[in-house]
Amino acid sequence: MVLSSLSRDNKLIFWSLALWGVGEGLWWYLLSVYIESLGANSVQIGFVLSVAMILMTALFIPSGWITDRLSRRLIMITGWFMGLIAILVVAMAHSWQQAIPGLLLYNLSAFNMPAINSYITAEVKSGDDMRRVFTTTFSGFTLGMMFSPALGGWLADMWGLRNLFFMAAVFYAMSTALILLIREQPIHRASFSSAQSPLGYNRSFIYLCLVLFVAHLVGHLGIPLAPNFLRDIRQLNMGAIGTLGSINSLGSFLLIVLLGRWPRSRTGGLLLAEATVAAYSVIMLTASAFPWLGLALFLRGGLGALRQLGAARLGELMPAASMGLGFGIFQTAVNLAFTISPYVAGWLYAFDPRYPFVASVVLTLPTMIVTMAAGRQAQAAEAPVARARTASD
Repeated sequence: MVLSSLSRDNKLIFWSLALWGVGEGLWWYLLSVYIESLGANSVQIGFVLSVAMILMTALFIPSGWITDRLSRRLIMITGWFMGLIAILVVAMAHSWQQAIPGLLLYNLSAFNMPAINSYITAEVKSGDDMRRVFTTTFSGFTLGMMFSPALGGWLADMWGLRNLFFMAAVFYAMSTALILLIREQPIHRASFSSAQSPLGYNRSFIYLCLVLFVAHLVGHLGIPLAPNFLRDIRQLNMGAIGTLGSINSLGSFLLIVLLGRWPRSRTGGLLLAEATVAAYSVIMLTASAFPWLGLALFLRGGLGALRQLGAARLGELMPAASMGLGFGIFQTAVNLAFTISPYVAGWLYAFDPRYPFVASVVLTLPTMIVTMAAGRQAQAAEAPVARARTASD
């Protein structure tokens, strides 16, 4: 059983994320089309998607610091409620400017990611494979998104885009009810000296964070305006785009689980994840037949695997007492990439709809080279960090 390695509370997080994924899958792949329907052009769409990441990115390090000192459970629940309220604000927007507060609040609700990461990591039993537990728990989200994008595309053709957000709120409410059942965790009261900080302990942590920032920036360039590209250039309707979204979720789920089983001493999983995203962009540029586009969206799931594998790898480099801060730094790096990439992609798309994909492909090879270098450095630093974590426990 895939979930047998998870603790009781990590199983609750798995199913809560699955319900959230069902709701988010209804609208996520059509968000840029929805913003366009509210009157925005491609540059404005990129601007909105970038602005929606700014507050969240700015708060990850402070929220990580707080996570090491306050209740992880309370922080997680707060984020769940914020997301529920935010999606209702987006649903009621009648212009793209009115959608911005809801999107800001929705992305701001993810301030609890360091708490989620720390909670899951703290639940890992002695002798368990952290990467497997980590990737399995988060695979609940992609499992939830596996079928709802196709349903969302079909419903959008029938009932309009706005109703998707109201339907999502129902699943968010169920997800929130489930997350209320997780238990409190003890807070590590060890000294928060520089020796226990991921910033002060080793440079490998920061170097790997920087590399993951670049990898996510490069990989994400071909994603923000992909629905518009599929509709305008490949001439697909909403139902077909939604179906491709479901295929993407299937790819995310399988790639997260499979690459999460990659040998922990190597960076092969990260490199394969980067390669699959590059392959997605190549196929988007060269193919128009639906089966090929389906393969492209399946491979795009490598970006989700890259994020979870990166988080798990960094988790092996952090002392227990500073996991919240460490994951806050990581989430800041990744979401800074997601903040920049939509705006850059919007300008590239305005020049030529193919340019975001071209840029992603061209930049992938140098990104893979620095990833290999970061992996070697992280492997050398892992042993002393493990000893420090054992001592703090």
